[in-house]
Amino acid sequence: MSDNKLENKIREQAGEIFGKDRELPSGHRERFERQLDELHTGRRAGDCQEAGCPAYAENVTWTGQMGGKPQKSGKVISLVKWLATSAAVAAVVAALVFLPDPSAANQPDSKLADIRNYYTMQLEEQVDATKQLIQRVDEAHREALLANIRQIENEPVPDVQITDDEYIVLIAGVYTHKIETLQNLQNIIKENI
Repeated sequence: MSDNKLENKIREQAGEIFGKDRELPSGHRERFERQLDELHTGRRAGDCQEAGCPAYAENVTWTGQMGGKPQKSGKVISLVKWLATSAAVAAVVAALVFLPDPSAANQPDSKLADIRNYYTMQLEEQVDATKQLIQRVDEAHREALLANIRQIENEPVPDVQITDDEYIVLIAGVYTHKIETLQNLQNIIKENI
C-alpha cells in the first residue's frame, strides 16, 4: 500500500481511531514521519544495539528509492555470519562430545584385557599366600609344592575361536579353577603344619 493510500485510509478511520470530530494532535504527522525515518535507517533498535539480539537482526536500511527493496545493513550481515560461525562451532563441539570414539571399535579387546588383568591379580595374590605357607613346610616337600605352583601359574588359557562373551566366561573359568586349586593347597598345608 503506498503512502497516500495509507494516509487516506487513516483519515477515513480517524474518527473511529481518535474519536469523532477530532483532529490529529499538533505535530503528530511530523513525529510519525521522524519515527518512520528512524525505523527505516536502523537508528531505532531500542536497547537492542548489540550483535546477538534477535530484534536487532531485523533492522534494515531503506534505499530511499520508491519501489526499492530494503537492504540489510552491514551489522545485520555480520550478525548472520557470527550466528553461522557459532552454530558451526557448536556442531563440531557436539560431534566431539557425543560421537563414539573411533578406538571404541577395539572395545572388546580392551574388555578382555581388563578381565584377564583382574584375574591375573587375583591369581598372584593366591600364589603369594601359598608360597608364604610353603616356607613352613619341610624342605623335602617344599620343592614339589613350588613346582606345582609354577605349573598352575603357567598353565595357559586355551586359545579358541569363540565370541568375546564366551571367551570372557572361559577366562573366568580357567582363572577361578587355578585360584580354587591354590586355596585348596593352602588348606592342606595349614592342616598338616
